[in-house]
Amino acid sequence: MITLKKLAALIILQGFLCVTLFAQKSLIPEKKLVLKKAGSHKVYYFEKGELIRFKLKGQKIYSRAVLMDFKGDSTIRFDKGEINISEISIIDIRSKNKSRQENNLIIAGLGYYALNWINKNNPKPDSKVVLTSVVMIGSAFLIKLVRKKHIKVVGRYYLLILKT
Repeated sequence: MITLKKLAALIILQGFLCVTLFAQKSLIPEKKLVLKKAGSHKVYYFEKGELIRFKLKGQKIYSRAVLMDFKGDSTIRFDKGEINISEISIIDIRSKNKSRQENNLIIAGLGYYALNWINKNNPKPDSKVVLTSVVMIGSAFLIKLVRKKHIKVVGRYYLLILKT
């Protein structure tokens, strides 16, 4: 028969084991591929299991591979093979741009037009409202065009494998 004291001791022991296992996992350093700009705070992290699009030196087309592991401080193991970080010339960073400014501007432009149409209950649109909506949507597409899509790993940008 399990008494209340034994049950409390088991719960405390289970909690202690969970905390120690979590602490041990967080204390083990994990390696990440880092694309960094010298003299700047811009840093892009690529973790294990992530799909990376990159171009090797001397190639004209991009390659896609899943980052599996790291060997030492200079070799990356992908699902398709191993590559030295010095062989990578360009990395695609579109998946790293987490900003949703463009989408918010498109929604705001369409929403502004729709709200004005609902409030006026008039099929003929107001020219100021149309102009404002078009400017919002157009600026969103302009931001998408201007935003960096890839970074050349030369000059101030460099790749390294970092233990975190």
